[in-house]
This record gives sequence, C-alpha cells and structure tokens, in this order.
Amino acid sequence: MFLAGIPQTVLPFQFAPRGIASHWTAGSPGRAGAVATALDFKNDPGRNASYHELHWWDASTRTFGVLQIVRGDRAAHSMNPNQPPPGQAPSERAPWTPNALVKRILGDRWGDPNAYSYAVSFAGMPADLTAAMRDRRFIECEARRTRELMARYARSLAKRPLFNHGDGQPVDRRDWGPELRGAIYALIFPEVDMKPVTLKPVQQDWHTGVGPHVASSPSAPPGGEFWTGGPELGERKWFVASVRVRTIAVTADGRWYLVAFGSEILWMHRNNLRPIAGTRIPATGFGPPP
Repeated sequence: MFLAGIPQTVLPFQFAPRGIASHWTAGSPGRAGAVATALDFKNDPGRNASYHELHWWDASTRTFGVLQIVRGDRAAHSMNPNQPPPGQAPSERAPWTPNALVKRILGDRWGDPNAYSYAVSFAGMPADLTAAMRDRRFIECEARRTRELMARYARSLAKRPLFNHGDGQPVDRRDWGPELRGAIYALIFPEVDMKPVTLKPVQQDWHTGVGPHVASSPSAPPGGEFWTGGPELGERKWFVASVRVRTIAVTADGRWYLVAFGSEILWMHRNNLRPIAGTRIPATGFGPPP
C-alpha cells in the first residue's frame, strides 16, 4: 500500500539500513487502525513522521498483517535528529541522543537514523501490544517478518539489528520495549541466547550515573540505566538518582557489570558507572555468573 503524500525521502545513495527501528503508532489496533494511521500521514504530511511498514494483529482471528506505506528503497521520517519545522507537535521535538545499543547498530552513521534504519511500527497502543504478546503466534509472526527483513537487507544490517525509537529519543517513547525484542531474538538466535554470559568475578563499588551516550537526554533520570535480564535484555529501567552499588562480576569485554543491589541482580553498562577508589577486589579466572 503506497499512498502519495506520505513523507518519504529519495536518498542520493542506495538505501542500505543498518538497523530496524521499532515503534508503536499510538492509534487504534488491528488492520483498521493501521490503515487509519497511514491515512493520517497522507492527510497531514507536515507531521514529518512515518514508518516503512505497519504491523497489525487481530486477536480474535489470530491474524498478523504487514502494511507497507514507504518504499523499501527510500527513507522514512520516523526519527528526526534535527529540530522539526514550526508547528510540529511538541512530542516530536525530542533531540536525537542515541544510546550505546543504537551506536553499536548504526556504527559511524548513528547521527542519521532515518537514512540508515528500516522503520516498523505496531498498530495500536502499549496495552494492545502487551495483550498481543501473550499469544506466542504473534511473537512468531514478528520473528518471521524480522527474518524476512534481515534477509532482504542482509548486506547492510547489523546481526542483531533491532532497536527501539526510545533508545534514541527517550522523550518520545513510541516503541516496542525490550520485551518483544528479546522474544524475537530468542526465536531467531536461540543458539546465541542459550549460551551463558562469560563473566570474570570482580568486586567493586561504584556510583551510578547517566553515561555520555544519554547525558543530553532531558528525560533520562540522572541515576543511570540498567537491565534486568542481561546485557540489553529483559526490562530497561533507570535509577532515579545516583546511588552507590557493588558489582560482583564483569563480562569478558569489560562492557557490562553484574550489580548486586539489595535482593536484585542487575546489569549495567560501564558508561553508567563511576568507580569508587580503593574498592576493587579482583578474582582470578573466568566462569559462569557467581
């Protein structure tokens, strides 16, 4: 479904996305909701927001559909790293402040996400997506479509190419959240996700704090982000303020630390930790999480 008037950009070079950017539309669910969103873009092109395709789910018939509204060789306007034109909705004025995940996926082109991302969006609100995720068939359909896109753009996409709109514009969090991303990866890369993370036991105390990859985001709490299920897996959350924590292990590449915080075990990127001098107690050898 290609409608004239939907914002899309003909690039001066071949479209070769490095990442797949996920969103949700904040509209109605199902096929009717996807069509309504497409018509909104057609009727109000000044919004400067679009996606390459919309994914819809009908829970009553367990039917999954894809509605492509921007050509696959052009750029969508789903993420604008520049200030919008006058009159654009305030929610679209979020600055582009990509985190470490986005920078890893987009590489040296992280500053231009529109030109180097294929954008997909779930038709509906967060509650609709949460309900759809209770059905494994929906997750399997999303994984199948992700495989198709990975095959289509195999020459340019990163191996694990999924990131959320909120990973680059936290003020405007119309995205899937890490839960669906993790579920898709579990189906596409089961041999990877089943491997244990190799850690080196090292005890050290730190102060948490917003790292440089999100420091300019006005919406990110200053205490720094963490993950509940592993490096960029599970739920992504933030400390409201800087706190003192103790790490008990570090990944072999030195990027991720296992944090013992109360009765919880959290994962934090090195960029969100500031070391406290004289607290490091290294152990020897690498092995499974302690």
